[in-house]
Amino acid sequence: MTGQPHTEVPAAPKVSVIIPCYNQGRFLDEAVDSVLAQTMPDFEIIVVNDGSTERFTNKLLENYKRSKTTVRTIENRGLPAARNHGIRQSRGQYILPLDADDKIAPEFLEKCCKLLDEHAKIGFVYTYVKFFGGEEGSWQTEHFDERKLLVGNIVSVCSLIRREAVESVAGYNENMKLGFEDWDLWIGLAEQGWQGYRIPEPLFFYRKRKGTMSCQAEKPENRIKLIEQICRNHPQIYSRHLAYVVAEKEKLVLTRQKQLELLQQCHKRHSLAVDIVSGIGALMKAVVPGFLKNGLSKKAEGPQRHFSGRFMPPGKSNHDSKPKIAYIVPGLGISGGIAVVCQHCNRLLRRGYDVTLVNSNPVDFFRLDWFNGQRVPVRTLEQIDRDYDIAVATGWSTAYNLLEFPAKQKYYFVQSDESRFYPDDDQLAQKALDTYSFKFKYLTEAKWVRKWLGHEFGHRAIYIPNGLDPDLFHSAEPLEPKGSRVRVLLEGAIDLPFKGMEQAFEAVREIDCEVWCVSSSGRPSVAWRCDRFFESVPINEMKNIYSSCDILLKLSSVEGVFGPPLEMMACGGSCVVGRVDGHDEYIVDGHNAVVVEPGDVDGAKAALTRLIEDGQFRKKLIEAGLETAAEMRWDTTIDKLEQIFKR
Repeated sequence: MTGQPHTEVPAAPKVSVIIPCYNQGRFLDEAVDSVLAQTMPDFEIIVVNDGSTERFTNKLLENYKRSKTTVRTIENRGLPAARNHGIRQSRGQYILPLDADDKIAPEFLEKCCKLLDEHAKIGFVYTYVKFFGGEEGSWQTEHFDERKLLVGNIVSVCSLIRREAVESVAGYNENMKLGFEDWDLWIGLAEQGWQGYRIPEPLFFYRKRKGTMSCQAEKPENRIKLIEQICRNHPQIYSRHLAYVVAEKEKLVLTRQKQLELLQQCHKRHSLAVDIVSGIGALMKAVVPGFLKNGLSKKAEGPQRHFSGRFMPPGKSNHDSKPKIAYIVPGLGISGGIAVVCQHCNRLLRRGYDVTLVNSNPVDFFRLDWFNGQRVPVRTLEQIDRDYDIAVATGWSTAYNLLEFPAKQKYYFVQSDESRFYPDDDQLAQKALDTYSFKFKYLTEAKWVRKWLGHEFGHRAIYIPNGLDPDLFHSAEPLEPKGSRVRVLLEGAIDLPFKGMEQAFEAVREIDCEVWCVSSSGRPSVAWRCDRFFESVPINEMKNIYSSCDILLKLSSVEGVFGPPLEMMACGGSCVVGRVDGHDEYIVDGHNAVVVEPGDVDGAKAALTRLIEDGQFRKKLIEAGLETAAEMRWDTTIDKLEQIFKR
């Protein structure tokens, strides 16, 4: 008996790359070439001709012969439908949407697949974005946060997606034909409980050119309609986070207004025409009825914002014999820089000075109750109705406020080169750099900043070193008793890439230790190993966390003088730190800490392993660290500050 011939079905590829193409034949080879150059070769490419009308594109696709590539032709139904068609035709475990005019780096698939392979809860992986074509630059996409995603898209269009995840939301929503279909998809995936993960490397190349679909989507009349549609597509998740979204939208509006004012003060007008507010009305229409029913019917809970102290009108000061001093801050959120300013202000207040903290952020919802012993009155710029003897700017944006602030003497307290907080092509980097040319008197906490201000700008900055408050930082009762495994603490704002938290989590990934994390902004990814997480910890509670841990790992790439290693020393712990500017204010490699090169994850692993295995070496660092902490006191710093302000 003769059987039917057996046809073996090829194994499904790991990745299916979906490339919709509508009249973009002139770019297609570049996109396909970038996929064929991948270091991870297990993929298929499906090009979807979305009803192109251009003769060149149709001619090209009629007989398009490229390795691992097939072409499907459909009637034009828009980008979401074209992507969905490609996904239905594909067989891969993971899906990569790639537009016909964009490209990916050779290691894109390899690095993204590794994360999806290792972490079942991650639904999609994305990277930083590099622009090319009509405009150069970059977009440092943000660490994934469901709430932030509702405010604005923080995920790049070219992300590797788990098939199970994209099928859980039935693919792209085809009512997003005008654009933002990718943003809508990420929200849908978050709504289904999937997590995103960002790789902080520019592995996706986005072509900037005029007349694209994204340009059309950003037109105000289209943007409003699209955001309204997104809200209608996802009312439940928006209803759940409505208070956060509305507050963040309002913050963005007022912050952008403030940035415009700063630009005008410098007589440099730039176009910042980003329609931030367009979605608020749509958002309210889409989800407020349910929110009013479920949320606002309850009495608002939690502490209400208030100003510390009572305003003293002119002529009523209790400190008329000493200078009236104002410190202008960019906000009141938890940070080491604001903590240093609070030390200056509160210690001067206790010595009899009339001190005011001026918050220049009009949409700041934070309070200073996180700083132990805060007694200084807090005002807004609008509430200042008297002249001061001395005013001190404490951040680049406040330097612009200081230009017109009513004060006889003006100081700029520079804690770091804040232009490095932004990508090089961000205009705010230049705005920050410009402030260091302003004709103020200069103070700084760091020797490297003093040298830099002198060399680059000709300023003779006065060095005012930071101190340590022994009442706040000392060995204390641990939150949990230490066990047999060494406990490593990672500290830093996860949302700020220059704090190096992703690198720190990578360093501890394969080490046999317990991992704790403290962040004032952002939460650990599900892909990171974290045994216990603390968010926005008041400063007076940090000693208990430090005292619960054995080693602090701090891998910042930008600092002025970082405080956490010194605080850890005072609480009896050891430290591994990156060789960042300012580390040598009090750190000596091999004496009171271990110093590794910037971004050296392998070096950090080796340092942690040595401290874990060599108890005697760790004990030596701890003893030297306690001596270092004992030498640094705020009283001598404030003595020097008094001498300066009395001149």
